[in-house]
Amino acid sequence: MSDPSLHELATRLDDLLKEVRRQGRAAIAAQAAAESCLEAIQARPASSAAGEASESSTSDDAVRWLRALIPVADAVERLAQRAAALTAPEALAKRTLLQRVLRAPEPDDRHARAALAEGLRLLHAQLEGTLHDLGVEVDRRTGDPIDGDRQRVVEVRSPRPHERAGTIVEVVRPGYALGAKIIREAEVVIAARSGQ
Repeated sequence: MSDPSLHELATRLDDLLKEVRRQGRAAIAAQAAAESCLEAIQARPASSAAGEASESSTSDDAVRWLRALIPVADAVERLAQRAAALTAPEALAKRTLLQRVLRAPEPDDRHARAALAEGLRLLHAQLEGTLHDLGVEVDRRTGDPIDGDRQRVVEVRSPRPHERAGTIVEVVRPGYALGAKIIREAEVVIAARSGQ
């Protein structure tokens, strides 16, 4: 297998830079959507002054808003995780053959990636805080036994050295509840018990 040509390396670097910019645009779009939803929720009166809305319809409205916000929360979380992966030490340590041969300095876009990752982390924390303030419980628990009412097992794997058998070891997709009402079950991976 031969080493990639200078043109192939330049093309690959260009593709990576385009991906960083694309994720930045996606983060901005997700932030705008989240802010729009949050503004609409905050503009909505907490209770009907004339007493027109019953407790049930207020609860139904809250459930509809939460169902609308969950995909935004998922998108923000995925973007934050991807941006964090771009700034991980092992991602930054990977240098192309051309960079190593020419002893080129690290590209300066690592600061842009770090800023993007931090911005998305803050946006995600703000969205989670707002959901918490609205009485929404986000279920990302690991290390606990499965709760069949709140979690759905999507994978069972052999336990790793630090994991207890029969417990949740990873949350694939968080769950959401508004009070006692489960809006979406958490999708989880559990460590297999012996004999499974």
